Amino acid sequence: MKIGYEIKRIQQTTISGKQLRYSNTEMAGVFTQHNSNVDIFQFADITHPLTTAFKNKLNNKTYELFLFPCTICNSTEFTNVAQSNEGLMWGICKNCGLMQIFKRLGKDDLDNFYRTGEYQAICMGNLDDKTHMLLEYNVMSLYFINIFNSLKMQPGDTSIIEIGCGSGGILRALKKWGAKAVKGYDIDQHRVDYGKTTIQEIEVGDALSLDPIVFQGFNVVLLSNVLEHLCNPNEFLLQIASRINSPNVRIVIDVPNLEYCFGYSDVSFLKFLHIGHLWYFNSITIERLLNQVGIGVDYIFCREAGLTVICSKRFGTINNSNNAYWNSVSSINYANYCNAPNNVGLKAKKEMEKIYSFRE
Repeated sequence: MKIGYEIKRIQQTTISGKQLRYSNTEMAGVFTQHNSNVDIFQFADITHPLTTAFKNKLNNKTYELFLFPCTICNSTEFTNVAQSNEGLMWGICKNCGLMQIFKRLGKDDLDNFYRTGEYQAICMGNLDDKTHMLLEYNVMSLYFINIFNSLKMQPGDTSIIEIGCGSGGILRALKKWGAKAVKGYDIDQHRVDYGKTTIQEIEVGDALSLDPIVFQGFNVVLLSNVLEHLCNPNEFLLQIASRINSPNVRIVIDVPNLEYCFGYSDVSFLKFLHIGHLWYFNSITIERLLNQVGIGVDYIFCREAGLTVICSKRFGTINNSNNAYWNSVSSINYANYCNAPNNVGLKAKKEMEKIYSFRE
């Protein structure tokens, strides 16, 4: 295999009447020891009726696949990373470097994918409610509490609104931590109904469709594993920023981290990929996205294959834009994290082992 050898393929398609021309680079020589074929059902409950229904929708074209430009720079030039037998394609934008699924379900079909429960069956193995709640309450919350404590944030001065709260497990733990106030919104009726058995401060609804006054009184906006699922994260973040009127409000964003994708699996890089994640950020691309909508990065924390960004709205020019600064800082912080004597990741791992032990 000749290193650096590329085979380009030019294709055309249309989105909303606009013709797109894109090229993608074949596998030859771009990656080493790289299997490019993704099994989109690798995490699925194969026996679940919703999995069968999803397969049928793809086969009969009820669910159609479309080509999309990059959400950050609108480029249509990608280096192909992987593809599925069904036709989905993952690639790296040649202009800004953001990895993404550039051939995927359209917005309406993707919304239906979540609303029907197909996402839960296919990408989460039809994870039961109790396990999902425990992962939020006993594992994910550990990282946020650890970060808040390291930033010397006082619980009694911290009021948190979470968008995409699921069953409220993280908010429940933050409430126990001593947060002054918590509030959560999620569009999944089932998850919220289940969560209300343990925390009352969560509601069904799209927080961005509510009166902006809902955001007043909160000094932390929490987005845990939300951005990577959105068709238009730019517009979503613009809406968030428009509801914030103080530079003292912290936006806390947690997403999978492409830089440390090896943390997902020691078997294959492809374990990092699934059809629910449209965007695969690293510390450079997440900063570039945030800077575009007037949000600046204050801190970045890495943990295994996760990335937590503490950021805030800027009311002037953002000078540190689109460079490798946070990429370098996060790499050093990750090394520090791995060598910390009280590594919170070890505690999280033990909690996950407890959670999954009852399911065996």
